Order: sequence, then structure tokens, then C-alpha cells
Amino acid sequence: MTVVSEERRATDPGERRAWWAGLFARPATLISVSILIVFFLIAALGSFFVGDHLAISSLRRMRPPSATAWFGTDHLGRDIFARTVIGSRNSLIVGASVAGLAVTIGSLLGLYAGYFRYGERAIMRVMDGLMAIPGVLLAISLAALLGSGLVTVIIAILVPEIPRMTRLVRGVVLTLKEQPYVTAAVSIGTTTPKILFKHILPNSVGVLTVQGTYVCASAIMTESVLSFLGVGTPPDIPSWGNIMASGRQYFQIAPWIIGFPGLFLSILVLSINIFGDALRDSLDPRLKRRGGL
Repeated sequence: MTVVSEERRATDPGERRAWWAGLFARPATLISVSILIVFFLIAALGSFFVGDHLAISSLRRMRPPSATAWFGTDHLGRDIFARTVIGSRNSLIVGASVAGLAVTIGSLLGLYAGYFRYGERAIMRVMDGLMAIPGVLLAISLAALLGSGLVTVIIAILVPEIPRMTRLVRGVVLTLKEQPYVTAAVSIGTTTPKILFKHILPNSVGVLTVQGTYVCASAIMTESVLSFLGVGTPPDIPSWGNIMASGRQYFQIAPWIIGFPGLFLSILVLSINIFGDALRDSLDPRLKRRGGL
């Protein structure tokens, strides 16, 4: 007897093309994806075409944007363009790492808590306790406790995101395990790991993918907040947050120090959120909107 889930694992080429066409049907989605590709290229190749982002020059202090310094310089004479480009790499590393780890850890905990009864209460009470603390406050506390550094920032942002992902996956599993194909798999003696990773988890991929994009955007924002407050990456590791923090007291005479990193941050987060909305609409036909962007 063969058990087949409601969500088919493979579709014919015509359906795949229709899905991709639907995903990129709106101009805003195409623009957001194009922007994300540009950011990834900048993050990957930026260090090859920008100058030394740590170079200090008293002769170049507080210079406005020009042909020699596209985004101007800061109070130490450092090139804002070089620091912004290198900062994009660090922001994307944090966002992608937090999203990947949150999806992985949250999926495993959510699968267990949703499918098994033993230990489910203990796991969810721990998750509820973590969610009772505001995410940014918990991240600030962890960053201050563990010290500055890129790995520390990733851990500090990851911990508040795990409970949200765990609760989401648990809710999906509670629904899926009542579906006929799961009941049939149990009745014919299919092993529990096979049920979890062959029938339940694949049917949760759509929800996890969409939520992962929002976690990525949220992590990038939180990293900037931590760095702006001085508990994120150290000054020698450029981050959009610490670049803006270094220019806040000079905002009236040198607004470009805050303006350009802030603009990059806003564009990246907006693009990720727009792409996440498009994924949500494409993966769940019930949420498709008529018209729009």
C-alpha cells in the first residue's frame, strides 16, 4: 500500500512554469528580487572593488559625497561607501544565519512538540517563557553578556526567534498529523521518523520558507539596532548600525553618515518583505490578491 500526501512532491514542467510565472507576476516582486541579487553580489564581491574601510585620514574628515568618496567620509576620514558595502555583507550573514538556524532548530522542536505528547509541555513552557521577554531586550541582554562579535550577535538574535518558529511548526504539525495520509501511514506501520520527515515536514516547507524570509528581515533590523546601541559588532567590523551610531552626533553637519547606511538598510529589508509576501501568495492560493503591486 502506498501513502501519498495531499501536497504532491513533484509537478509537471508546465505547473512549475505556471508557479514561477505567478510568483513574478507583479512588478514589485521582480524589482525586489533584482535588488536582492544586487545586494548579494555587493556582499560577495564588494571587498574587491572598494578601498580600505578601516583607513583613517585626518585630511579627509567629514567630506561630503564626491567623485573620490561616493558616500562621503566620517569624523575619522573613513570612506562611508566602503564601510557601507562591507556592512552589507555582515548584515546578510547575520540575516541568513539567523533565518537558517531558526528554521532548523524551530522545525525540530516544533515537530517533536506537535507530534509527541511526552515532553511537549516542558518544551512549550520554555518557549512561552522566552517569548514573554521582548525580543530586542533579550537580544541586548545576551549580546551584553556574551560580548561583542559577529557570532555573538547571531546567537543573541537567534534565541528570541526560536520560540516563534517552534510554535509555528507545532501548530502546523498538529493540523497535518490529523490528515488522512498521515493516519494511513500510521495504520500500515510506517516508522515515526519516516512519517515526520517524509510526510509532515515536506508539507510544512511552504510555511517555513515564508516565515524564514520574515525572520531574515527581522534579524537584519535587530542586528542594526544592537550595533547602533553599542552591543553588536565592534567598530572594526563595519555594520550599518554602528556606522549610523558613529554619525548620530554629526547628523546636522554630515547627514550622509547616517543617510546612506540607513537607506541601504531600508531598501534591503523592504525587498525581503516584498519577496516574502510574494512567496506567501504563491504557496497559498487562498491568499492571492487581485491586482496590487
